[in-house]
Amino acid sequence: MGEPTLATKPIVVFVSQSHIAAANGYESIFHAQRRYLQHAMYLLVTGGRVGVAPVESPQHCLDAATGTGIWALQYAKQNPNCQVIGSDLSLIQGEQQTPNCRFIQQDLEQEEWEFEQQFDHIHFRYIVTCFDDTPAVIKKAYDCLKPGGWIEFYDTEPVIIPLDDTSRGTAVERWCDLIVQGAQAAGRDVLKPEKYAGWCEQTGFVNVTEKRFPLPNNGFWPKDTTMKKIGQYCLKNQTSLIDSLTKFIRLAGLSAEETATFQCEVKKNLRDPKIHYFKEV
Repeated sequence: MGEPTLATKPIVVFVSQSHIAAANGYESIFHAQRRYLQHAMYLLVTGGRVGVAPVESPQHCLDAATGTGIWALQYAKQNPNCQVIGSDLSLIQGEQQTPNCRFIQQDLEQEEWEFEQQFDHIHFRYIVTCFDDTPAVIKKAYDCLKPGGWIEFYDTEPVIIPLDDTSRGTAVERWCDLIVQGAQAAGRDVLKPEKYAGWCEQTGFVNVTEKRFPLPNNGFWPKDTTMKKIGQYCLKNQTSLIDSLTKFIRLAGLSAEETATFQCEVKKNLRDPKIHYFKEV
């Protein structure tokens, strides 16, 4: 298994490729639940590390697009001498408290980044659909890093890495293709993560490293205990995504009736122990 992409401001760069708070409404709660599931899977993938960039004795960290804030809170607890800021469009983190962690409401793409200090570490996770101009956001991060500071990305794409021929011609393989097509129709590029490393280099980061983690499609066929558990989380996460990405399937050309039938078939594929493939993060 590898590590996420890391990048550091001229000196080193590592770029990575993935509490239900006061969320309002069913969709927000459902989204928060999926984020906590994703975080549990993240910890298995990273071996329990919250942040894999080799930052030594960080004093200031920014968790950009923090969402539920769970990453920022755990990073703050693991680094008690570091002041952590979690920034997001919405303040849904509720009353969660850690003395060295605070949350701010901010549009990271449209607003200027006006922080009182520069950061040792800026972290992004699951941001593939967050920004229209990701390179511009990377430039803002670059300008707010200390010399030698690190930027880190952890993200995934709807792409299957087959282990054998069992995923060929399946509904889940077609689903990945349709998600890409539907997202393009909506003006979104869900294959952005493969561009993060290049964008970092163009911005001025050095020693850009990109490593990939394999995520088994379910936990039925892996023999390794950790991979089996990751597969279980991946299955739950992927199943919840099917319905939440219905819009992209419709934009790819399927009718409402066709979409409903198709999504049922995709979910069956996800649970099928005879279908073997990885996704990468």
